[in-house]
Amino acid sequence: MIHHLDLRGDSVATVKRFLPLVLLILISCPLKDAYALTVSDMYDITKLVNAPYDNRDPHINNNGQIVWEGRKGPGEAAVFFFDGSTIHQISDNLANQRPRMNDSGQIVWQRLDGADTEIMFYNGSTVKQLTDNSYDEEVPVISNNGHIVWHGFNGTKWSIYKYDGTTTKMISDPAHDAKNPQINSSGKIVWQQNDGQGDEIYLYDGATATRVTNNNFTEYYPMINDNGDVAWQGRFGNEADFETYLFDGLIIRVH
Repeated sequence: MIHHLDLRGDSVATVKRFLPLVLLILISCPLKDAYALTVSDMYDITKLVNAPYDNRDPHINNNGQIVWEGRKGPGEAAVFFFDGSTIHQISDNLANQRPRMNDSGQIVWQRLDGADTEIMFYNGSTVKQLTDNSYDEEVPVISNNGHIVWHGFNGTKWSIYKYDGTTTKMISDPAHDAKNPQINSSGKIVWQQNDGQGDEIYLYDGATATRVTNNNFTEYYPMINDNGDVAWQGRFGNEADFETYLFDGLIIRVH
């Protein structure tokens, strides 16, 4: 809605009364200072950590809880969790990286054990190691129903794995490289998979994986929301520009 200033009657007197004050503020304050004043008046910014080491890769859930990686020294990184009032360190000081969290405060991350990266899971009280092998597992994400997905090396290719709270299984085609999974609250999962010509987008509905794209484009980094809409970036051949694509379950749109 657009509001128009009414300059009739007493409004004219009001404008004349406050106009000198407004002009004085604009003249005495540089534009950037006036902007900073406006932003600080509108928002409260809290610095959660004041430590002599890097704190990076924060992730926040819908309840305002935050998780991040704190690099405490060369080759050392821990996972920290802010529950809304207190900061907790929930991992050891080895190379713990890329934490992600759901709305229940359950957290997943990847941890370098000295030889390769494994998947770690914090259920709200204890930490559990979900994988233990000689291959790398990376980029875990967790849904609000507690299901976890990641990509892992199977000896020859990268594949998508899903942990349902009890068991872990591979859900992508082991003959093709598959990476960068995402999962929504209904357990639907998307990822990119190389078909030999380029990466295509796949959608897993809990039972079957369906190929969403089939073209000469290369598609990367799919995302899925709780409505089942899928978005990703893609480009044709060696073109410099990426475009954004949206699949609503029926058709693909380019933006």
